[in-house]
Amino acid sequence: MSIINFEPYIMIVDDDPDILELLSMKIQMIFPVDVIKETSASEALKTLQARDIPIVITDINMPELNGVDLLKRINTLLKGTQVIVMTAGTSTINCISCFRHGATDFLVKPFTQEDLNKVLTNAMERFERWKQFLQNRKVGEGLVVDE
Repeated sequence: MSIINFEPYIMIVDDDPDILELLSMKIQMIFPVDVIKETSASEALKTLQARDIPIVITDINMPELNGVDLLKRINTLLKGTQVIVMTAGTSTINCISCFRHGATDFLVKPFTQEDLNKVLTNAMERFERWKQFLQNRKVGEGLVVDE
């Protein structure tokens, strides 16, 4: 998988199907992207192993494999993927743990459309900068500067 070839998708991972549907509708009101909805972290990982997805929004508290564990695995699987974590709690420990493991932003439920717009816009901008960095690095490889 190549980061340059990421697909224009956003993945949402939450064990609550109602949250998945509502969040998917909110995202598609703002951005012209396809939304992939997964009800478990293990299913999300299967999808991520098969597809390059630039942005993942995941709940922290899920059965089986939680959002922090998913975040850790995403960061070993796909460098550059922007992971936004969401939770109903505001635990400082959860926030710190998520950021230490590579979360790029945080949403506290319930959140507004404006909050969602802001974190997604930021994530898309960070991802585009990451892609540009890799493209520039690839172009720059093999160049010799005469001194």
